Amino acid sequence: MLTFFRKRPYIFLILPGFVLYVVFCVAPIVLSIPLSFTAALKGGGQGFVGLQNYVTIFTDKYLYPQFINALKNSFLGLALTYFIVHPIIILLAYMIYRKIKGHGIFQGVLFLPQFINPVAMGFMVFLFFSPYTGLYYNFFNLIGLPNWGIAGVWSDQGLGVVLLVIVWSWKGLGYEMLLYIANFKVIPTDCIEASIIDGTSEFQRVTRIYFPLLMPTFTSVSVLMFVWTMTAFSEPYILGGLQGGINGNMDMLTLFLYRNVFGAGPFSMNFLGMGSAISTVILLILVAGALLIMRGLRSLQVEY
Repeated sequence: MLTFFRKRPYIFLILPGFVLYVVFCVAPIVLSIPLSFTAALKGGGQGFVGLQNYVTIFTDKYLYPQFINALKNSFLGLALTYFIVHPIIILLAYMIYRKIKGHGIFQGVLFLPQFINPVAMGFMVFLFFSPYTGLYYNFFNLIGLPNWGIAGVWSDQGLGVVLLVIVWSWKGLGYEMLLYIANFKVIPTDCIEASIIDGTSEFQRVTRIYFPLLMPTFTSVSVLMFVWTMTAFSEPYILGGLQGGINGNMDMLTLFLYRNVFGAGPFSMNFLGMGSAISTVILLILVAGALLIMRGLRSLQVEY
């Protein structure tokens, strides 16, 4: 045993973090799954009810529409983030990697929102878009379109998710951009120099050399975007409140969970059973989505 640890001293560096992760992250997830098959008894305690909690999620006339709306908003936010924000992140990372003028300041400014607390960031955005008092309203009032400022993003069914995507992008842009910059810097210079000698254009180098070699990072960032979007809570709660905005236009899966389990809803008495069931459904969505993304993008990865 001592020989084993002597040959692998790095285990002592990994072990403390691994133990804390198992105790505070993995164990609660595993222990919540059996609780999802129970419900609160009138006399106290939990009783086994089988799949009843899961059936309720997908059949209850109060719970099911909320779940579908939150799921729809989450996937809409994911689509906007993935197909609009993601290419912008790659472009910015490439520009900084190519050391455009002022790239150091540019990189610092983009990474700065990482240090802003999500609650403070949501409150700042709320003040900016607040009807009647925010800068958004004052701008439209100044140009003679006060009704646009009053309606804003709060009363529009589609713009609520757009606002959330803007906030997520502002906060997460720098971190994901740094991942791509790091990947750009480890691409062998021999490949780039050979392509330049062969007379390839900048566009050809990006599409035929850089991007294929970015696939490992592209896969990792895609999974991170999926997980972050599906588990977003602070921004939807700050901007949309407990109900997830007007007509639930900012409702997300974790906010749906919090509202129905810890709020004053009809399932608050069964918070252990129903909460565990909803959490397990979200966990299954996360695992299935992450596996599909990794499996779908794995075939496009290039070794170097």
